[in-house]
Amino acid sequence: KNPTWWIGWRNLAQSQLMRNQPDKAVAIYRQSISASSDERLVIYLALLYEQLKRIDDAVALYDEKLKQAPTSASMNNNLAILLATYRQDSASKDRALQLVKKFEVSDNSHNLDTLGWVYYLRSEYDLAINTLLQAEKLSPNVVTIQYHLAFTYFAKGNHDLARKYLQTVIKAEPAFAKRQDVVQIMEKLKIT
Repeated sequence: KNPTWWIGWRNLAQSQLMRNQPDKAVAIYRQSISASSDERLVIYLALLYEQLKRIDDAVALYDEKLKQAPTSASMNNNLAILLATYRQDSASKDRALQLVKKFEVSDNSHNLDTLGWVYYLRSEYDLAINTLLQAEKLSPNVVTIQYHLAFTYFAKGNHDLARKYLQTVIKAEPAFAKRQDVVQIMEKLKIT
């Protein structure tokens, strides 16, 4: 009855995922994006593509949407993370940075966290630390920011600060999605 209502589309796609029919969920999201201009539907489809290991499809989806809304912070943010995380070539890493470089003056901790993580993935650790600390100042209890700080300090060789942030992550959220990565670094640092 209301084809622009994003929640209805999301729930319909989720019901297909619960039935273990991801291709039907993808089709529903594709249809929903044609019917509704809500960015959340694009993000849900891109996340589904990522879960299905269809990274190129997720990148193409964000590229398509950025042509329509080039200033969308969420589209720029999410495409940058995909490029920096899953592509190893320097052109992709450069593009990821270009997409989020404007976040340097942001007061949004999520955007600053993304910029800091892109710097980390580019091995620009000093810039990563400075940016991630800005994000932490804005949102001191966000576990993802602390996780990113821990890994950046570890890569930089500052094991004391890496240890501090790793312990904070484990205490704050024992069921953290990246817990295995945290445990591996903690073992390297001999943290119990």
